[in-house]
Amino acid sequence: MTVQYENKEQCDICSGRKLENLFKIRNLEGLHGQFNLLKCKDCGSYYTSPYPAPQTISELYSERENNQNFDLKSNYFIDLLKDISAKKTLKNFIKKTNLRPRSILDFGTVNGRYAAMSSILFPQAEITACDFMADKPSRLEEPPFRHIKYITTPQLLNSGEKYDLILLRHVIEHIFKPLDFLIGLSGKLTEKGFIYIEVPNINALYSIPLLRNHYSGYNPPYHLTHYDKSALSLLLSKTNMDFKIWQQSMPLSSNAAASICKRKLNPFFQFIGILLHPIQKAGAAIKGEKEVLCAAVKNK
Repeated sequence: MTVQYENKEQCDICSGRKLENLFKIRNLEGLHGQFNLLKCKDCGSYYTSPYPAPQTISELYSERENNQNFDLKSNYFIDLLKDISAKKTLKNFIKKTNLRPRSILDFGTVNGRYAAMSSILFPQAEITACDFMADKPSRLEEPPFRHIKYITTPQLLNSGEKYDLILLRHVIEHIFKPLDFLIGLSGKLTEKGFIYIEVPNINALYSIPLLRNHYSGYNPPYHLTHYDKSALSLLLSKTNMDFKIWQQSMPLSSNAAASICKRKLNPFFQFIGILLHPIQKAGAAIKGEKEVLCAAVKNK
């Protein structure tokens, strides 16, 4: 089955039909052609158009080993840095919320990195990793992470389990109807539980006109929705949950360098990205926008 596409004609948040075409966005791997970034004139929400039809979108993710969206293990040093970054992110979230989780759900676990790092930081917590793939990520089959439970998305939906912390890192931009999704997931929280959300910031440094063709944050057609602080605030306010939003740095120069050189991302460009990261951080400071928007969300 091939992926079929449909034009976005209506806002999912306010049901408005005044969708303004801002500019064209592209997939950095050169796949799937050109797409448009749309903005709802009524509420300020952002969308990719055309977008993959719901009945065929699974084809985009059909092969884990050949899909860069799965962030597979590639280089020991790079993976070590990503593990360190994951720990730092989790520690920062705990510092902001004072949460001491006894049960953690890593939804959209991909390669299992955050589930694995959660088990190291919170050894007494019960960790569950979740994704749509039937097979458990290979990293979670290795010691010392074999004890981490793995379930598929349908299994989660049919489960009555509740969690102190649900990780949604770079998930909701891939989801049809993110508002309905978040409202449903709120029922999976314990009384004092939190959802941690990360999404790309469409106002980050690489979104400027000179560099936007090389910005991995757009990532069509995988990213169906896009967010600045206002759009994320609007979405979360519609859930009727309490939330706090902040910004966080994320290295993106390796993707941009590979795109500019018309090459696929590989360890060479990842090391180039490390060298360029201080420049990226300086540019972000000047622009006043970091690469990632984060949110701590809880039931009222």
